[in-house]
Amino acid sequence: MQRLKVNKPIKTHSKLLALCPYLDENEILRVGGRLRHAKLHENTKYPVILPKDHVVTDLIIWHYHLKYLHAGNQLVHSAIRQRYWILFALVAIKRITWKCVRCARLRSALSQQLMRDLPPSRVNPSRAFSKVGVDLSGPFQVKPRKGRGIRPMKTYACIFVCFTVKAVHLEMLGDLSSDCFIAALKRFAARRGKLDEIFSDCGTNFIGASKELKAVCSTESVANFLCMNEIVWYFNPPSAPHFGGLWEAAVKSMKFHLRRAIGGQILIYEEFSTFLVQIEACLNSRPLVPVSSDPDDLSVITPANFLIGSTLDAIPERNVTNFTIPLADRWKLVQQISQSFWKRWSSEYITQFQRRSKWQRPHCNLRVNDIVLIKDDNL
Repeated sequence: MQRLKVNKPIKTHSKLLALCPYLDENEILRVGGRLRHAKLHENTKYPVILPKDHVVTDLIIWHYHLKYLHAGNQLVHSAIRQRYWILFALVAIKRITWKCVRCARLRSALSQQLMRDLPPSRVNPSRAFSKVGVDLSGPFQVKPRKGRGIRPMKTYACIFVCFTVKAVHLEMLGDLSSDCFIAALKRFAARRGKLDEIFSDCGTNFIGASKELKAVCSTESVANFLCMNEIVWYFNPPSAPHFGGLWEAAVKSMKFHLRRAIGGQILIYEEFSTFLVQIEACLNSRPLVPVSSDPDDLSVITPANFLIGSTLDAIPERNVTNFTIPLADRWKLVQQISQSFWKRWSSEYITQFQRRSKWQRPHCNLRVNDIVLIKDDNL
C-alpha cells in the first residue's frame, strides 16, 4: 500500500500483482481486475482485498458462515467474493469453519475398527439355505380380493438369504404375530430344507416395525419352535446394521424391483404374492462373479445353479429318458455337475472377498474416560 500511495508500481514478486490493485478515495485497497465494463455492482467489480490471517477477515468469514446456515467452504467463498477478495480464501475459510462447534459435531467420524474376517458360515461350502439371514420389510398395501369398496390391508415380506450362495427366498406375512412368522418359517423349511442357523438383527435396526418384530422373535412360541427343530438363532448387536449387510442388501434389491414393477398401484393378495416370487427368481438369477467377455469362458454361476442345477430361465432340453444309462453313471454325472459348481464357487466367488472395501486399518478401541459423541438418528 505504501508503494501505491506514492504511485509506484507493485513489485514483480508480489502476490497482488495479478489483481491490479488500487486505492480508492477512502484509501481502501481494492481489486482492479478486468470487469470495468461489466454491469455488476461496484463492490463486485472492485472487491476489497483482505489478508487471510486478520481478525476482521475472521469475523467476515464467521458472519457469512452463520448467515448461510453453516454452509460449506465453497458456498461461503462464493458469497464472500461478492464484496471481498481474501488472499488464500479457502485456507482462511477452512480454518474458521473447522472451529465451528456445531459443524464439528455433525462431521465427526464414527469410531471404526479393522473389518473382521468373514465367519465360517460365509466361506465354507454347505447346502443352500442351511444357514440364512432373515429380515422383514414393509408394510405394503394389498387388497384381499378384487371389487369396489375393498379396503386395502397391510402385509409384510420376510426375506431369507443364504449365507453360502446368496440365494434369496421371499415369503409373505399377513401381520407381525408370532404365529404368522412361524408359519412362514415352516413354509420356508418345507420347500428349502431344514435350517441349521438363523441370523438376524436385534430389533432396533429392523425397517418399519422394529418393536413389533423384536417381540415376535423373542416370544416363547418362536423359541419353542426353534428348540424343537434344533435351529440356532443368532442376534446381531443393537444399532449395528453393518453386521447384517447381506440381508439388508437383499431388502434393498427387492424394493428396487417392487418400485419399478408396481409403483404406486395397490395389488390384490395373489398378484402381490406372484410379484414376490418373480422378484425372487430375478434375484436368484444374478451372477455371483463378474461376467467375462471371453466367448470361450463358461457361463457365469448364479444362486440358481445351486438350487436347481441351472438358471431359472433355462430352455428345457429334449427328453433323454428313453436312453439307457446305468444308474451308477447317472449318479456320478449328477455328482460331477454339483461338484463343478462348488469348485467354481471356491475358485471364483470366494476369492473376491479377500479385499477389504472399507475399514482397512486397525484403530485403538475406546477406553475409560474417553470423551465421545454419540450418533443416533433417533435421538
